[in-house]
Amino acid sequence: FFWNQLIWFFVMYVTGAFFRLFNPIISVKTCWIFLISSIFLLMASFAVFELLAPKMAFLNGYVTYFRWSNSPVAIVASVSMLSLAIRSKGYTNQLVNKVASLVFGIYLLHENFFIKDLLWGRFFNASCCSTVVDRVAHFLFSVIIVFAIGCIVELTRAKLERKFMAKPCK
Repeated sequence: FFWNQLIWFFVMYVTGAFFRLFNPIISVKTCWIFLISSIFLLMASFAVFELLAPKMAFLNGYVTYFRWSNSPVAIVASVSMLSLAIRSKGYTNQLVNKVASLVFGIYLLHENFFIKDLLWGRFFNASCCSTVVDRVAHFLFSVIIVFAIGCIVELTRAKLERKFMAKPCK
């Protein structure tokens, strides 16, 4: 399950295409059960690993295993959210559409080889958190900050692109 993030992106893209083309029948109730269960398992895994890691040294490197985007728990959560989105009634919202148009750029930005180490290794390193509550709060805060900065960067990039790319080159 520990693949390159680009390969993982393609796996998730193919999964989405599969759902789009073949529309497997998964009830909304089942999707919600899987989603809530996977989120609960994700949060519980932090507590369990925090309690067991001091007693079992080999677990120290796996405290955040289930948080990784390609862990089994994340797969279940991702597929459940995708299924719920597919089965939801469509609607249009200008703000949602604007934010949705930024998400791919934000993904590419924060998964960039050089920026990823800087963001998660230096600025938002969770090793400073000593308790489960601190670690979860740190992760939530980090994601919100990275998303907000990513939105600003992507909006700026799109504006500059419209400004300079709209004019024909001379």
